[in-house]
Amino acid sequence: MDAPTVGTRSGRLARLLASRRNRILLAAGLFCLIVRIALPEVLRPILVTRADEALAGRIELEDLDLALLRGGVTLHGFSVHSDERPSEAPALFEAERLSTNISWLALLGRTLEIEELSIESFGVRLDRFDDGLLLPKPIAADEPESPPPAEPEAEASIMETWSLAADLIALRDGQIELLDHTVKGEPERFELGIEDFSARELAIRSTQTDDEPGRIAIEAQLDQGAVSLAAWIKQYEAGLDVRSTLSLVDIPIDKLRAYLTAFGWDELAGQLDASIEHHYEPGGLHEVRGKASLKDLRVGVPRFEEPALAWENLEIVLDRIDLVKRHAAIASIQSTGARVLVDPKSDSPLALLTPPVDVEAEVEAEVIAASEAAETADSESAWTWRVEKTNVADLVVDLRGAEAPLLLRAQAELASLSSKPGVRAPLTLSVAAEQGRLDLEGELAPSPFAFEGKLRIADLALPPLAAQVEAPALDWLRQGTLRADLALSLGDDLHASGLIGLAGLDLGEAQTAKQFRVEWKDLELAIQQFELNDLTGRSASGKPRALDVQLARVQLSEPRFVLTREATGLVLPPLSPASQDVEPAVSAEPIEPAPAETAGSRDPLAIQVVIADARIAGARGQLADRVVEPYYRGRIEALEVHATGVRWPENEVDALDLKMEGLRGATLAMKGSIHPGQSQLEGKLVELPLDQFNPYLTSTGYSLRQGALSLDSTARFQSEQFTTESKLVLAALDVGGADGDAAFQENFGIPLSLALGLLKDLDGKIQLAIPVAGKRDKVNIGFGRIVAQALRKALVGALASPLKLFGAVAGDGKIKSLAPQPIAFPPGSSELSAEGAARAEELAGLLAASPGVALVLTGQGSDSDQRVLRERALLVQLEANRGVRALAALGEIATRRAVRDHLGRKLAGETPRALSDEEAHWLETAISQSVPRTRALEELAEDRAARVRDLLASEHGIAATRLVVESPRVDPPAAEPGVGIALAALDASKPSAP
Repeated sequence: MDAPTVGTRSGRLARLLASRRNRILLAAGLFCLIVRIALPEVLRPILVTRADEALAGRIELEDLDLALLRGGVTLHGFSVHSDERPSEAPALFEAERLSTNISWLALLGRTLEIEELSIESFGVRLDRFDDGLLLPKPIAADEPESPPPAEPEAEASIMETWSLAADLIALRDGQIELLDHTVKGEPERFELGIEDFSARELAIRSTQTDDEPGRIAIEAQLDQGAVSLAAWIKQYEAGLDVRSTLSLVDIPIDKLRAYLTAFGWDELAGQLDASIEHHYEPGGLHEVRGKASLKDLRVGVPRFEEPALAWENLEIVLDRIDLVKRHAAIASIQSTGARVLVDPKSDSPLALLTPPVDVEAEVEAEVIAASEAAETADSESAWTWRVEKTNVADLVVDLRGAEAPLLLRAQAELASLSSKPGVRAPLTLSVAAEQGRLDLEGELAPSPFAFEGKLRIADLALPPLAAQVEAPALDWLRQGTLRADLALSLGDDLHASGLIGLAGLDLGEAQTAKQFRVEWKDLELAIQQFELNDLTGRSASGKPRALDVQLARVQLSEPRFVLTREATGLVLPPLSPASQDVEPAVSAEPIEPAPAETAGSRDPLAIQVVIADARIAGARGQLADRVVEPYYRGRIEALEVHATGVRWPENEVDALDLKMEGLRGATLAMKGSIHPGQSQLEGKLVELPLDQFNPYLTSTGYSLRQGALSLDSTARFQSEQFTTESKLVLAALDVGGADGDAAFQENFGIPLSLALGLLKDLDGKIQLAIPVAGKRDKVNIGFGRIVAQALRKALVGALASPLKLFGAVAGDGKIKSLAPQPIAFPPGSSELSAEGAARAEELAGLLAASPGVALVLTGQGSDSDQRVLRERALLVQLEANRGVRALAALGEIATRRAVRDHLGRKLAGETPRALSDEEAHWLETAISQSVPRTRALEELAEDRAARVRDLLASEHGIAATRLVVESPRVDPPAAEPGVGIALAALDASKPSAP
């Protein structure tokens, strides 16, 4: 079986070789086979050598396969190295397999048609510097001595006659690495893994006569995400007509952080999806459509552990962006699950946009340059835009201005927003805090900016918000919930009306709230009109800058307050930031004042406030003064205020009604009206305890043991004149203090205790009428001084009236004399004369009118009393020495008898007998030698004082405790015989029984 078979085959081969034609064909085939086998070995070193000579680097090639009939070339182990990289550095490009097939027939039609270009298991490693990518550079060839002149038109015509087409370009299992040296610090490494990259139906037509347009279809499956591009290209005389669609799926954006160093981010993550259609026509249409979305975005900054910005999804649908007409029509913007971190107390509140310190100045310069460029740009080149629908869902604003973060959750919808002037877009916005919410609904116009709609706030807790903001007094806010229902109109002017309220306020000094605190149950303002003209300073209405506030009602319920005065003034919340102890820089150059025309470029703001009805109900307060020692503390137990027709700055009140209750039941009531030309106020203060004001009297030397003040006052202001009539009543007043008593004596001329005694009526009260009149300007300058002078005048007037009863003199606001005439007695007698009895009756009237005054009686002996006593002693001697004894003792009987008769008549109140000169001389000599009893003059003075005391007590009912008899005054003797009178304050410790 085998032998015939072999023979058969040999026979057939012999028959084929017998033909000359077959032998030629066989020889040609053998030649081609030998060439095919040898050609790769021959071409591989030639290709490598030529490439090395052409490039500044080297080419490595392990093997080469050829498919001549199919126009195919396959390279194995192909790599490209650069001399500019270290020798041990990996290749710029390497591929395990690179193959391509071209169509021989297409070359006849001047078309380079690649049937397939495939690169497998490849790697690309690039370095980017400021001057571009580091790539193999061609080696400059030696220039010929006389290069032929170039023919650009012919060359261009040749290029234009060729077309390019590719059925498939495929890249598989590849890795692209880029080391970017242009960023600051260490070079940034980018890595892109390509699982499968396919470009199909690639056709670029080079002539306008081609009926078929060029097409590009690219699909790339990356290790993270996918990219596809479909393009349609048509050549026209005016240029290329390009239509393309680009799709991106799950493309990471983290590597972009290296090019956003101005923001100082330390984290950037997220995926980008997009489907973008681009259409360009030469000399005409150029627009973009499609949509793009960014999901799972995270942006981190160094100073916060949480992301500065996190976003679940942001989707933008582009209806049409016309790059020629510069108009963007956006179908929708949809935001879902955004979370943004804000630090209101930072210099850059939005943490996302906080630049690092080293680039802050650079960023600021860029912002300024961009702003200046925008201002100088031609307004005709500005873009116009329209957004049909915007929806923001689940937005969280994370406020980090305090120790405890505050989350604000927001939802918003906006429709038909446009840059076209005057176009209004419906807007709804809802912001919810941990306690309370804010809702805004209306129409928004961005160009020019305007808004009209409703603002509603429901039970919004203010302390958590206030803690996030760096502003004066906000750290004093402990409690408070805000509510509002307002109609707003905002543009060049601001208009508002509706209700606004603040409930449960507690505003107190930061540490203890013992020096300042204000709290209330509720405050509500019914706003009839709130109008602020020329808000932006660019109003075209021509109205002057003005603020007009008209309130239909102001209601404050149950306020409580604590006010304290320190040496520096009232303790109040700081209304301006705390001053920094920073030394101002001293410049050697003089500071020139600003030009006058720039000093007040805007008109001052005119303010007008009208309140139709204002009420304060159930108020209570505590007052403290830490300037005096000991500290003063007072209380207001209840306060009610009702005012209508309040206008400011006119300072007008149509009707005012005030009621206040203070310490220990003291009350104050005030009614009236206030108008510039016609004002009237009536006030009544009842039993204000005075002992609480002792701290203010310490420095004066006085002390108030007890007492209550009542005041009934009426004030009228007419044109430029004013008059007040006040009745002041002091009840149970008890003032002490030796230093104060001396000061009062110095000021008024009488002791304080005596003045109080004179002023008190039968009920122990002091009543003073205090009229005050003057001009309006004096009230503005020194109303307190005017009232003090009126009080002094009323006091002196009240004292002068009783003092006149016994001879005291008052003038120039001071008691000049307090030395009343004594009650006269006949010399040597203790019996009242008719004049003395009348004087005693006057004193009884004074004591009856001044129950707080005591009368001090001092019996007085004078020289005339001493004469009478000597005469009586001489008469006794003369009566005892009559007859023989008289002759022995007294000399002549006739002289003795004449003197005795003279003295007897005189001392009996009869007309005395006239004496001769000798008898008179004898009398004077005898009187000088006579000696009355030792206490005769003192007893006479005591009898006189006792006689006056008994008369006042028995006939006028003056209590014995109010009649004080002091030791008689005989040495030195008084000028006149009688009883000296002095006034004294009644000793309250002794009973005043008659």
